[in-house]
Amino acid sequence: MIRFLICVGLILAISCKSQTNNQLTTAVKSTAQSKQTASFIPANLPDSLIPKFGKYGCTSAKYTGGFYEYTPRGTFEITKDGRYTYYGFDKPSEGTYAVDEKGNLLFSSGYFDGGKGEKIDRPNKFFLVFPSIPGNRWTCGYIDK
Repeated sequence: MIRFLICVGLILAISCKSQTNNQLTTAVKSTAQSKQTASFIPANLPDSLIPKFGKYGCTSAKYTGGFYEYTPRGTFEITKDGRYTYYGFDKPSEGTYAVDEKGNLLFSSGYFDGGKGEKIDRPNKFFLVFPSIPGNRWTCGYIDK
């Protein structure tokens, strides 16, 4: 009888442990899936089109008298959580962004609200345009983490 109770106890312990591991695995998978579906980067986007997270320096160019005049326009930083910060003012401007199927940055809220960072053929570079942009279009390139 004691052997029977020990066997039943072991079977229940193994069963409970297995069930707990399955529940934990299911919870982890569920959390990962919810993060992926709530992501600001399309799930099927190739790695080559995912922007490098970190700081980008921006300039605008103006052609006058046979020369290009480059004007620094500040920096912005994009983070892995879909937020950006523009550091071109005394007080930084914050907003959010998403990435489209072509790897372009689409900005919402903040100084770049309604703007687009169009991916160009050079690594980690964008042409940035937004509604209130001074200098028509900025060229922005990755400078820092």
